[in-house]
Formats: sequence, structure tokens, C-alpha cells
Amino acid sequence: MGRDQPDNASRVVYAGAGIRMRKNTSTAALRAAVARVIDDPRYRTAARYMAARLAAERDDDRAVDELERVAAGGRATGNSTRP
Repeated sequence: MGRDQPDNASRVVYAGAGIRMRKNTSTAALRAAVARVIDDPRYRTAARYMAARLAAERDDDRAVDELERVAAGGRATGNSTRP
């Protein structure tokens, strides 16, 4: 278990994209949770939405990185995905 896993699990559960499991969860309970997430389309929809939000944040960071590089006197790399 990494230190960030409980926080990440909370975010996934809050977004409706998954179920929080204890580290000592039984195999049967884990199997049932996986089946529930796979079978219920609401989890897939929430996961897609979460993925899109994370991608947008990543793209925003790229644009900021590019602007900071230019402001510091560097050349634009053309790698940002936004104008």
C-alpha cells in the first residue's frame, strides 16, 4: 500500500467510478466487487468522466509549462495541446 492509495480510493469512490476495499478483503468479496463494477454501467460512465477531467487537467498543465518556458526566455516547443 502506497501512502496515496487511500486518498486516491476516496476520489474514485466520490466520483462514483469504483468501490473502496480494505487491504484484507477476502477473495470472494473482491471478486464480487470487481463483478459489480464491471456489470454496472454507472461505474464505467463515471470512470470515463473522471478520465476526461484528469486529461483536461494534464493538458492545462502542459499549456502552463509552455507559457512558463516562453516567459523565462525559452523557445516554445509546440508540445502544448492548447493555444
